Amino acid sequence: MKRLKNAIKYIVDWSVKDLTRTEIVKLLYLADLRFAKKNGSTLTGIDYEYYHYGPYNSNIRDCLREMNGNILLELESFTVGEGRKYFLYRSRGDDRLTAENCSLNEEEINILDHTLNEFGDMELDELLEHVYNNTEPMKKARPGEVDIIEKYVLSNV
Repeated sequence: MKRLKNAIKYIVDWSVKDLTRTEIVKLLYLADLRFAKKNGSTLTGIDYEYYHYGPYNSNIRDCLREMNGNILLELESFTVGEGRKYFLYRSRGDDRLTAENCSLNEEEINILDHTLNEFGDMELDELLEHVYNNTEPMKKARPGEVDIIEKYVLSNV
């Protein structure tokens, strides 16, 4: 899980805004998708299932819980709409990950940077729209399906 935790921390550290857990999951998915197309495996070492409306992996939630307080700050949780609960995260700011102090290599950092530059400042609805309607695995997968990057990207590499 070290690769996943480093990717989470990097995204939260370098985001231009506080991120919801949902945004973190979708940004990781987009980074993993880009990395998998180039390298034949995901950057984080996880794959995703089509859960509710989109890609999800419970390991991300578990890592965020473990990292809360000492590595990341969970600012608050709030409920919107039909009782859906959101968690908001921010970097502690005192020890941002860089190429010099983490186990991510230059290519992985470049992909995370590219993902943040392209999608990091999108509003949640816009990000979800992109993930659900414009990424190959989500266009092909069905609810409940697992390993969607493996099935719909890596099997074609």
